Amino acid sequence: MDNVVLAIKSQLFRDGLRLLLSEAGFTVIGELSQPADIMRLTALFPDQPIDLVIIEASLCFEDRDLIANIRQSTPHVRLAILAEKGDLLHVGRRNIMAADSILSLEISGEIMVQSLRLVQLGQRMVPLDLIASLLRSNAMRLQGSAPSGGGGEAEPEGDDHAPSQRETEILRCLIEGSSNKVIARKLGITEATVKVHLKGLLRKIKAANRTQAAIWALNNGIAGLQPVPSKDGTPEPCDA
Repeated sequence: MDNVVLAIKSQLFRDGLRLLLSEAGFTVIGELSQPADIMRLTALFPDQPIDLVIIEASLCFEDRDLIANIRQSTPHVRLAILAEKGDLLHVGRRNIMAADSILSLEISGEIMVQSLRLVQLGQRMVPLDLIASLLRSNAMRLQGSAPSGGGGEAEPEGDDHAPSQRETEILRCLIEGSSNKVIARKLGITEATVKVHLKGLLRKIKAANRTQAAIWALNNGIAGLQPVPSKDGTPEPCDA
């Protein structure tokens, strides 16, 4: 099933997206424009299974827990955020972590459809330029606010949570948005070894997925390399 609900403010935007998705074989069963309506998904569509909700990033600006709250009420629904480059600075880390995917509004319609298909298959899509923008902003914020005992937002982890040298290298690759295969090639190790390190790393820093690990890295002073977009601009799936 490919039942989709659009949570988009602009009627014109909804019309265009509905047409694109319908031509690709998706079925748009509902359209919403307010955060309060999104929280009532199951009540608004009691007799229709919802597979995917596409949410405009601006709807998250006023509620930093919007996506997390939707996730609690509809845990089996895939949630995708549509965002421009500057949107992630206002969406909030909790919303980003709770979403299944973040899709750039700058990609083509064809790539968006392909990305949504991957999201339906369980892949987490994170465009490199968007996540790098958020992470660079976090790094600049941390550099400009040295600890002074005033109770800053970021809390340093204890030594028992400190990543090893190899785990730090993997974190830098995660900040770039690299897949396990790419990480293995960069570090000169096998893909199976990367998976072992990654599982231990996620457990150590108490991160649920690769995106949370990348954000943790920037919040703890680990800098990534400059991300290199793919040739066709397709967001790289995270496959661990």
